[in-house]
Amino acid sequence: AAVLQSEINLAACDGVIGGHCGLPFTRIIDNKLWHNPGVIGMPANDGTPRVWYSILTPGDDGLEIQHHALSYDPMVSAQKIRQQDLPAGYADCLENGHWPSLDVLPDAEREVAGQALELTKPIIFRAK
Repeated sequence: AAVLQSEINLAACDGVIGGHCGLPFTRIIDNKLWHNPGVIGMPANDGTPRVWYSILTPGDDGLEIQHHALSYDPMVSAQKIRQQDLPAGYADCLENGHWPSLDVLPDAEREVAGQALELTKPIIFRAK
């Protein structure tokens, strides 16, 4: 949380919408928002081939954030990766939901690798 808070403070804003890490999550730290919607092109390292996105809806109560899992058939994409002689670990990841490498992940994220995510409850962010 300290790293996220530091980054939000550097941005001098009410919140940050990040990307690229592949893990969907939302944190509210000292009434500041850090949101990562996940990524459509790569599973969330949760042992499922699902990919993630978010819908943000402004409302009278604040910004509603809802994470959504998208289930699809990854076989065609995995086959195309293999046909192009690209790294097989990425094709495997599309099929089994396990990232080919965990070396850049913090320990806490390594410990939950392979555990299916359940992000069904909307989050309301109220900036002050």
